[in-house]
Amino acid sequence: MLSPPSRVILHIDLDAFYAQVEQVRLDLPATVPIAVQQWQGLIAVNYPARACGLNKMSTVAEARQKCPHITLVHTASIGPGDSVPQYHAAPKYGTHKISLDVYRAASKRVMQVLARFAPPQAFERASVDEAYLDVSATVDTKVAAMLAAGAVELDADDVPVVNWSACEGVVAGIDKLSAPTTRGWSDLHLRVGADLCSEIRAAVMSELRYTCSAGVTRNKTLSKLCSAQNKPNNQTVLLDSCIDDFLRDMPFQKIRNLGGKLGGEIEEHFQAKTCGDVWKLPMQVLQAKLGESSAVWVHDIVRGICKEPVVQNQLQKSTGAHKNMRPPLQAMEDVWKWIDVLSCEIFLRLKEEYDTYSRWPKTFSISIRVEGQPATSKSAPMMPRLKVVSPESLSKYAISLLSNSTFIPCQSIGIGCSGFAKEDVRATSVLKFFHKVEPGLPPENTPGTSTIASSDAPSPSVEETESNNQKTGDHGKSSASHNFFGPKVSSQANEYCIECDQCGQLIAADDVSIAEHADYHVACALQKHDVEKRARPKKDAAESAGGKGSSKRRRGGSKDILCYFKRQ
Repeated sequence: MLSPPSRVILHIDLDAFYAQVEQVRLDLPATVPIAVQQWQGLIAVNYPARACGLNKMSTVAEARQKCPHITLVHTASIGPGDSVPQYHAAPKYGTHKISLDVYRAASKRVMQVLARFAPPQAFERASVDEAYLDVSATVDTKVAAMLAAGAVELDADDVPVVNWSACEGVVAGIDKLSAPTTRGWSDLHLRVGADLCSEIRAAVMSELRYTCSAGVTRNKTLSKLCSAQNKPNNQTVLLDSCIDDFLRDMPFQKIRNLGGKLGGEIEEHFQAKTCGDVWKLPMQVLQAKLGESSAVWVHDIVRGICKEPVVQNQLQKSTGAHKNMRPPLQAMEDVWKWIDVLSCEIFLRLKEEYDTYSRWPKTFSISIRVEGQPATSKSAPMMPRLKVVSPESLSKYAISLLSNSTFIPCQSIGIGCSGFAKEDVRATSVLKFFHKVEPGLPPENTPGTSTIASSDAPSPSVEETESNNQKTGDHGKSSASHNFFGPKVSSQANEYCIECDQCGQLIAADDVSIAEHADYHVACALQKHDVEKRARPKKDAAESAGGKGSSKRRRGGSKDILCYFKRQ
């Protein structure tokens, strides 16, 4: 016997995610009231804190008043001189940029766990803390195996008898104690899907210590509604036979895409509040107000009819960092400082994108707005990846695009990158001759070579020198000079250098330095070959004087090819 196919869609939603991230990071019990603070407002409140009457609209002052024992955690931020986001004790709006990278990183780990339970085309990341999984194929396979093993109870009509008494969570409309059984193939699929959902939530908890709630239904709309029904740390299953009872008294604006302008028009024009209210409106009436396509969609969605597929997410096409200045900046030195801060955030995003997907943007841009004027935007081709060795590289590039112009009073600054694409590996194939230097560690000494990083007081690199020039007002200028043996670097900068396997020399990790150093070794090999050739015993005079196939001696002898290369 074969089971007819049936859709099973899961919606997984992390519980008060930002607050959970901080709770796990600080190793606090789940019972401790925690709220995540951004300046003087709250952006995440866990459930023990909500029990004290707090929500995301509360202020820090209200939180301390209503819940004196609450743990308030300010989001990480990037301040002057930071290379990564930090949890500053007292960040200030005028000097620090909020960073949510901690939560993005945590989200990435969660999504990696969830994605194990569905093929890529059946997994959809909906936001930083929620995802859809179409587990229909997995459930079909499990049901087929159960049938083959005789593990499915069938009634006289060969219809499955489904027992919900041991199912985790809530089964909407079903009393698991007094009437725990239902009948139907769709119910069997949802029952198996519920067990799979429990397994997924348990994996997130055991591996990452985060709780999540979930909805288990036959489509995305219903699953999202169900995941919010019995939070926190729970799951809700909705059977086909219970959909009408579930939706009838539900405010229709809770449905995805009906909470905005469209939902407002329906409520105002038809005086409708619940899904049941909208059911009473004839299709012709809806079409007259909303148009044909919108009317059909509204008619179906308030009845739980949704055919929208779970689709694989497309990779981002752009990324950006922006800061509004209140009050506006009054000195260009402050503008440069904020460009440094924003460049740090962009640099970390670019690094993550490349480490994860090997993608690099094609375009770099900066937008800056003077108070009372339209924004000025400048864009240019993105620098090669190997030249972006630190946030400072992006900061200098952004400043150079501004052409020493003055933007005072400055009301906002934004830096962005767009056109992400797979990097052309042919451009960096020379890297195979080099290896990365561990941060803070000098390279091993090689006989016959000098180790640049071994100096107790290393000279600043080209990057550092240019940065110092810019910090003192010489913005927009860049050096075209390059050292064939790589710039001298401090131990702090070693993270952005590589070591030559042939001579142990530290090389700046950019295309020009790498290529020029490789050319130097080619020159050395050519000179060595030339010296060896001249040192060979001379052949007899007759052969050296001429004859068929012989060549005349070059005037002036062999010139040392290394004269075309120089050491610093």
